[in-house]
Amino acid sequence: MAVAAAFLSSGISHAGDLSGKIYTIAPYLGNQNKLYLRLTGTPGNAQPDGSPSGSCSDVYAVADMTDPYFKGFVYPLIVLAKAADSFITLRTLGCSGPYPAIVGVDYPPR
Repeated sequence: MAVAAAFLSSGISHAGDLSGKIYTIAPYLGNQNKLYLRLTGTPGNAQPDGSPSGSCSDVYAVADMTDPYFKGFVYPLIVLAKAADSFITLRTLGCSGPYPAIVGVDYPPR
């Protein structure tokens, strides 16, 4: 059974999914309160809806650490996938600056 977590609106598009193993988890607190993730084994960047060019330009994806749903549901799955060195899918929707904006994850421990 797959474990999935998502937040924000229920109309999440899967056009910008990124799948791979987590290469970097980079939390920046202070004035940013953002979490940046980079995956390995992911061809190119996400192509989230709403992006002017159809693709965000950075290899990192980003999430807002002040979002309680992200911290309570999504972040623990990210840490679990990194600790297990297993594949995860980041659900993205649009860009936050040059970064694909993470709105959920799919972590299927099978």
